[in-house]
Amino acid sequence: MVFGVGDNQLLYLHGQWIRWDSTYSDAHAIAGDGNDDYFNLMEPPHSFPADAFLVNRLPNSGHVFGIRVTGKYLEPNHPIEALTREYDFNYSEVILGGFEDIRAALQAEHKRRRGT
Repeated sequence: MVFGVGDNQLLYLHGQWIRWDSTYSDAHAIAGDGNDDYFNLMEPPHSFPADAFLVNRLPNSGHVFGIRVTGKYLEPNHPIEALTREYDFNYSEVILGGFEDIRAALQAEHKRRRGT
């Protein structure tokens, strides 16, 4: 998932942890298989992605301790077709770039890390 966070920065999140109920502050365990109407299988107020949320994470490793959903659910739009197997991004990243060209932002960050 990619979110525009202002100042020409993107928040990139990926991994199975996004669907773990333990990721969300004050959330109860998912009952049964969860609710398929929501990406993270959790009903409001813990459904994610949302139009407002707080991420508690380590800035260098990208480890996410938790997410507190503070807004309304957003239906995911499109898969990120800009990702390739050679990209090695952490579970959470703040990447320089605009939301209007996610592909270019991810490519530039990959090249920057490889020194090319």
